[in-house]
Amino acid sequence: MSLQRSTDRILTTHVGSLPRPPQLLDLMKAKLTGSAYDHDAYERCIRSAVAESVRKQADTGIDILSDGEQSKPSYATYVKHRIAGIDMDPSVVERGQNAMVSLDRLEHPDYVTATNFSGTAFPACLGPLSYDDRAPLDRDLAHFRAAVDKAGPTEAFMPAPSPGILTPFVVDTYY
Repeated sequence: MSLQRSTDRILTTHVGSLPRPPQLLDLMKAKLTGSAYDHDAYERCIRSAVAESVRKQADTGIDILSDGEQSKPSYATYVKHRIAGIDMDPSVVERGQNAMVSLDRLEHPDYVTATNFSGTAFPACLGPLSYDDRAPLDRDLAHFRAAVDKAGPTEAFMPAPSPGILTPFVVDTYY
């Protein structure tokens, strides 16, 4: 698709992750913690969640659809599973978590609500960066393409964090 232009109205999209189904959250949490989980059920759940997310966006009249980040437990920290050179380092866990603690959370801890991933540690850049495994990206693109083809939106995009967005989430110990 090429970038669309509208002279009749402003085309709409949204920013951020859309809610994931509870079953997908449970499977993601199991995968992230190294617990046993059904790999086939996980893949089916991702495919279904992407299709449902795209359908709901189209049904509400959003013009420019995304996959709702359904396959990713976090907008930025999922890169540790896809990019070589990013991994966990116990020496930077606290630095990473502190980077995302906002002042309102510090001043009003009684208003903070836990999510399935609220205890997730932040990864670190430990060495040179290179793309590690393209299979998850190819899977995400295939699921999104199938959902977009069915929904027929004006445009579609796949969210991905830029290096500048990653810097608060991935503590640099290498560069």
